[in-house]
Amino acid sequence: MSCIPPVSLQEDAHPLKEAHDFSIINANFPFPTDEKALDIPRLSSILLAELPPKEEASRIIDIYYQRSSWELCPVLRERLIKEFYIPCYESRGSSISYHKLALLYIVFAMAMLNNPELPSSGSLARKYCTLSRACLSIDNPLINANATVVDIFLLHIAYGFSSDDPNGYAICEATVGVTMKLAYSVWIIILELNGY
Repeated sequence: MSCIPPVSLQEDAHPLKEAHDFSIINANFPFPTDEKALDIPRLSSILLAELPPKEEASRIIDIYYQRSSWELCPVLRERLIKEFYIPCYESRGSSISYHKLALLYIVFAMAMLNNPELPSSGSLARKYCTLSRACLSIDNPLINANATVVDIFLLHIAYGFSSDDPNGYAICEATVGVTMKLAYSVWIIILELNGY
C-alpha cells in the first residue's frame, strides 16, 4: 500500500457551526428541506467556499479509495475524477451541479472517517456529510432523481453505519427506504427511455 501524504485540513471555525440552515437540513435528512426555509444564496456560497483546495481534495480522494472504498464503492475512481472532481473544481460558480458536489462531499466524509492520522478527522467527516446533505436540499433528489442521487444515498447509508452519530442507525433506516424508492424510480425512467 502506498503512503498517502497527510491531509492538512484544519478544523478552524467555519460557518457550519453558526448557520441555522444546517441544523434544519440535518434534522430533515434524508428528506430535503423546503427551499423556503433556507437562505439558498448564502448556502450556495458556503458550499463552494468549503471545498478544500484541489490538491487536498485529491489526497482525500486517495484516502477514500485506499481506506474506505472496500466498504462501499458505487463510483469507480476514474468516473469520480472525470464526472465529479474535475467539473466541481472547474465550474466553481453558478453552473455547478449540486448533485455532483453532494457526491464529492460524501466521499470526503467517508475518507475522513477512515483517516485516524488527522486528529480532527471525525469533525471533518461530520462537516462534509452535512455539506453533502445541504447540496441535496438545494437540488431536491426526490424531484430530480438520477443514478448519481442513488449513489449519494448509498454512501450516506455507509456513512451513517460507520459514524459515531447516535441517530445514525435511525437515519440509515429512513435513507434505505428513500434509496430503494429512488432506485426504482430511476430504473422505471431508464426502461421508459429505452421503449419498454
